[in-house]
Parts: sequence; structure tokens; C-alpha cells
Amino acid sequence: SKIIIGNYEIDSNQKIIFKNNIIAKLTEKELQLILVLNKKNGMEKSLLLKKIWNHNTNLESHTFETNLHRLRKKMEKNFKDKEFIIEKNSLYYLIS
Repeated sequence: SKIIIGNYEIDSNQKIIFKNNIIAKLTEKELQLILVLNKKNGMEKSLLLKKIWNHNTNLESHTFETNLHRLRKKMEKNFKDKEFIIEKNSLYYLIS
């Protein structure tokens, strides 16, 4: 299924994001992160961990930061977009 987020189009079945004939492959977790933020923008890390990784909020994990870092690098490399997902006041936002 195709989802439009700003100037981007996502094919959730193929796990790809594209814009201006440029395509980038997404991992399952990257796709979930984008889709969760697209539904409810401005979420805390703990809630994202719970929704995407079914993670206990009392445990410390670098899973979120690792996946976010990889997604940000992918968006910058492929689309020259440094602000696809931003953090402000401990909340994460999808900028489109």
C-alpha cells in the first residue's frame, strides 16, 4: 500500500521510500518508525520503544537510537534530507 508523507511516497509492501525518482530501501523497524510517527507526531522515546519494539519502558536500550541514526543517515545520503525526523523537547517528530 502507498502512503504519502510530504514530498515522499512510501510503499509499505515493498518497504521503500521514494521522492523524485530516488528510491531507498527501508528495514521493517524503519518503516514502522515512520508509520507510527505519521499517525501520531510528537512522541516520546519510551512510547516509540513500546509501540515498535514492545519494549518494557523500565529497561535501557540503544535500539531506538541505533535505528533512528541509520534512518537519518539513509535519508540524508539518498534525499539530502537532514531533518526527516527531529527531536525537540524529548519528543520525536516526522517533518514533511
